[in-house]
Amino acid sequence: MLNGAPSTRERESKQVEETNSALVRSVLLECQVWRDSYANPYTSARVWINAQVLGTFGYRYGHPSEVEGYDLEPYLERAGVVPSDDAAHISHRLRRLGIDYYQTSAEVQKRYLIKHTEVEPVEHFGSSLRRIEEARARFRAVVASYGGVTA
Repeated sequence: MLNGAPSTRERESKQVEETNSALVRSVLLECQVWRDSYANPYTSARVWINAQVLGTFGYRYGHPSEVEGYDLEPYLERAGVVPSDDAAHISHRLRRLGIDYYQTSAEVQKRYLIKHTEVEPVEHFGSSLRRIEEARARFRAVVASYGGVTA
């Protein structure tokens, strides 16, 4: 920032952030919890954005709120969905942007926990969402051409 004016990089970052947050309508964190013999929780999660699986977070020691804070929140900040300078909880930040946020949690056996973290690379986040939205638009156009009604 020179003389109070934002740099080109800051302006581009802000545009990407606004674009990515505009593409996201809903976020669902689907958690699976397993407890060891001492009742210590281990949690894995699947991330759904706009009803599409974006990726998984492998199991880690802790409750679902810790996956939310240590895995989901930094990912959404790097992807430009939520601003990183806000100290509010991720659910409040998403709702403030008009994005629906849901979290589910189910107790499972250890063998059903998600073992590996596999999320869409941050660099491809926006293009993946755009590709999904384009496919939905094409589907709606086909249905409309046959006289069907789409929501």
